[in-house]
Amino acid sequence: MFFYARADTHFLLYIYDNMRNELIDRTNAEIAEENRIEQVLQKSKETSLLRYERVPYNAESGRGPGGWYPLLVKTPALLNNEQFAVFRAVHGWRDRVARTDDDSPAFVMPQHVVLSIAKLVPMDMIALLALHIQFLIV
Repeated sequence: MFFYARADTHFLLYIYDNMRNELIDRTNAEIAEENRIEQVLQKSKETSLLRYERVPYNAESGRGPGGWYPLLVKTPALLNNEQFAVFRAVHGWRDRVARTDDDSPAFVMPQHVVLSIAKLVPMDMIALLALHIQFLIV
């Protein structure tokens, strides 16, 4: 992870210097429309105040960004009513946890795990933990 972070940020200072120098070269501080540095700073302030809000999917139909419907369409497995209810409940739980923790839903629980829990419908914590251990081994 350290190598990735270092490689990912290695050229940032060089890029910053080049961009700053180009802004200085293109700036005419006496004319407001040509003060590129001030324009960039203002747009940067505006951008930093924006907050990304992921649009919630329709819980009933499962449609929308991150909804459960596309996952079921891609999956050849058929779920009975009980399994389908478990699938929707686990998927909803995963979405709520991901939003609360500001994480990716796949980081909270991969899609194949959601589907496996729905298929197997563990009846108690021991069965659920056994399923969890099975995915850790695989």
